[in-house]
Amino acid sequence: MIRRLGALNFETVISYLLKLLLLLSIPIELKNGQYAIAAGVLIVFFVSMLPAILSLSLRINLPWEIDLLVTVVIFAHSFLGYSLGLYQRVPHFDKLLHFGSTVIISILSFMIYYSFYIIGRIRVGYGALFFFIVLTALGLGAFWEILEFAVDRVFDLAMQDGLEDTMFDLIFDCLGGMVAAVLGYVYIRKSKPAHRRRFAVPISQVFGYGRKLRAPAAAGDA
Repeated sequence: MIRRLGALNFETVISYLLKLLLLLSIPIELKNGQYAIAAGVLIVFFVSMLPAILSLSLRINLPWEIDLLVTVVIFAHSFLGYSLGLYQRVPHFDKLLHFGSTVIISILSFMIYYSFYIIGRIRVGYGALFFFIVLTALGLGAFWEILEFAVDRVFDLAMQDGLEDTMFDLIFDCLGGMVAAVLGYVYIRKSKPAHRRRFAVPISQVFGYGRKLRAPAAAGDA
């Protein structure tokens, strides 16, 4: 994690500006009586801070891309979708956001899976890696739909709009996972080994691996 203000890069500044907007939306939601949404935004704000917290607590220099991707997903759903009401105002915004967010989340999943692959903790082929990423996208998409259903029941909201809406959300989740899996494959084939290790070693350290390891050359690194 970047520790000095003078060393902040443009992407890190954007990430923290988005986090600030999330915080500023909380009193607005409270003023409008949207207590459930305000509580949800507060929770996702802390989720968006996880990469920074992990970097500081574990003294790991996570790539800035991780922090920015997590923040963008949370900002899009919480601030754009709910606080600004774009889910209701913009036709198909929900579907576009499901697709885009799933691509980003699936890319994060790819980074985690590939990190374990490149340090030798798992050994799978590219086909299996593709399959795992798509399954992760579907699993997270299903979890999100369950969460929306629970919030609707508890707080009497209308986050879901029937079975057809839910099914189309899951279809877009699947498509987003497939796109991310293809992008991951292209990244493996086209990027340089040193660049891949820049992601792999710090991410593996988050899970307790790689502290004293040099990332060995994987099959795709030759």
